[in-house]
Amino acid sequence: MVKSRRLKIGDVYVIPLPNKKYAFGKVFKDAGFGIYEHIGDSIEDLPEKKNFNLM
Repeated sequence: MVKSRRLKIGDVYVIPLPNKKYAFGKVFKDAGFGIYEHIGDSIEDLPEKKNFNLM
């Protein structure tokens, strides 16, 4: 069972995708949640640039 964690402003989260790749998102105070344009091959393949779409 996965424990739910409280989202913290500034934290980066990993989102597993069905194609065995990973998307990344970040929590913002005034914008909610942003999804990085970068798609990684592993959870260590973090985005280098701060390009994201705000949700």
